[in-house]
Amino acid sequence: DELASQLTAIDINSEEIFEAGGVPLLVKDGTAYVDTADNHTIIFGATGSKKTRLLGMPSVELLSRAGESFMVTDPKGEIYEKTATSVADRGYQIICLNLRDLTKGETWNPLLLPYDYYHNGEKGKAVEMISEISRMLAGHKADDPFWTNSTADVLAGFMLILMESASREECHIKSVLALWEQYLAKKSDFIKNIKITYGNSLITRKISSIDNESNKTVGSIESLIVTALNRISANEEFVEFLSQDGMEFDTVTKQKTAIYLIIPDENKFYHFIASLFMEQLYEALIKEAQNHPQCKLDIRMNYIVDEFANIPTMQNMDSMITAARSRNIRFNLIVQSKMQLEDKYKAIASVICDNCSNWVYLYSKDYGLLSEISRLCGEVIYDNHMRLPLISEFDLQHLRKEEGEALVLAGRNYPCITNLADIDVYPQMESDRKIPKNSKVWEEAEVFRINKINTKERFAYIPKRGPWERMPVIPQKKPDIWLVGTLNGMIMVEGLTTEKEIQSGKAIIKMCMDEFKDWTGLSNMEWYVSVDKMQTGYYLMANRNPMRVFISLDDLGSDR
Repeated sequence: DELASQLTAIDINSEEIFEAGGVPLLVKDGTAYVDTADNHTIIFGATGSKKTRLLGMPSVELLSRAGESFMVTDPKGEIYEKTATSVADRGYQIICLNLRDLTKGETWNPLLLPYDYYHNGEKGKAVEMISEISRMLAGHKADDPFWTNSTADVLAGFMLILMESASREECHIKSVLALWEQYLAKKSDFIKNIKITYGNSLITRKISSIDNESNKTVGSIESLIVTALNRISANEEFVEFLSQDGMEFDTVTKQKTAIYLIIPDENKFYHFIASLFMEQLYEALIKEAQNHPQCKLDIRMNYIVDEFANIPTMQNMDSMITAARSRNIRFNLIVQSKMQLEDKYKAIASVICDNCSNWVYLYSKDYGLLSEISRLCGEVIYDNHMRLPLISEFDLQHLRKEEGEALVLAGRNYPCITNLADIDVYPQMESDRKIPKNSKVWEEAEVFRINKINTKERFAYIPKRGPWERMPVIPQKKPDIWLVGTLNGMIMVEGLTTEKEIQSGKAIIKMCMDEFKDWTGLSNMEWYVSVDKMQTGYYLMANRNPMRVFISLDDLGSDR
């Protein structure tokens, strides 16, 4: 009761909009008691402790009903499959980076954000981000950091060459691979041209370790670079994933967004993407927060990071988690044991734990963690001065999983064993609108409605192929899009454009001003995009290909 009085009570059977959401710390009689304050949470749960079903999925449900943005790592893709449909129905922008199946979901170019920083007067920040990308690509060899550092420096030098010489559209991993092939083809000429072009710059210094053909270490460094790049280039789909202009952070920071990061837990090769993505997202959020009063985001962003201690270390995680609260950013970290966290983050592990006001323990055999939690819970002192732990290490290993028992240390509250509800106790989250998983209806269409010039509202009501395959509709390798403007169901203007021009509003302005000049009926038009060129004439198109009829939202009806 004392713990519940310090938390926000939320009726989980109600579809009302909450003012704020968060991780449920107690569930009783259909009510979830949630910490809605700016507090970080760390969750300890070994494999099979139901941490996803008791905390991960319920957190997504409660946050989406409160209109808060979130980014969730989803190793098995089960959180996406269970929640994406209902989250989209609540008006969210859905972004899914699916590394289990690279042909589905958004693409992401990790070089775009540093490129923007580099060309907007923040070269220092760009260099830091490039160094982090190259460090993760190079890998880590604890026996001799010289080789790792040298490999990372050369890779960073090649990326900086792109920053200087390539356009934004050309700056991606595929170009790094091509640049490296150019070097291997004519090494001496390549180095000579770099020196002439960039002089004694950071670029020249970064690649200096391969600037000596007689040096025996050059061959070893080149071999390590080839190994690092081959890990990526061996998978063409992965290269395309990292080289397409897909998800961009400026669309995340200004509207409520749900990001699902599907990273295979059985294949650690892709784990570095999770770390890079979360770091760059944080940088974009901090930059956006600086533009707001009190340096706080308008829409709170919540990190829900499963297997936090299994992904590569996030640089400056201690300062990130310290500064996040004041920027309206919360971290909810899920780890299997504290030993695992300490092995990954060393001394920083204690800073991470200390900055988490809420500790939720489900199950572990890490005796160090069990002992620490037991000590934090205090002792019972009897009249005969005997002192016994309030809860022993033995008792901590026997919380009842079936009843959702968890030990919670929340802020200054006394320790408490609470009950958490399985996700199935929450209202049915799947959409009532069902379309067979293999259905092609709406597969290649997405609806936009323009109310005013430069203003766009994105509708997410179309259940494309079922919740698992509810992915972006514009294929990665087809950047050109057919844009159509209609009035009262009739096509008024149509033409070829790109996703980027649609996002910025330039496409609509260009098409309408060319066609109608000062036409005042522009605000009443409805707009649609298709990956295929439409037949001229609304009725002609409807008769020839009824599966791709573009109609107004009102024509859809509630049953569609």
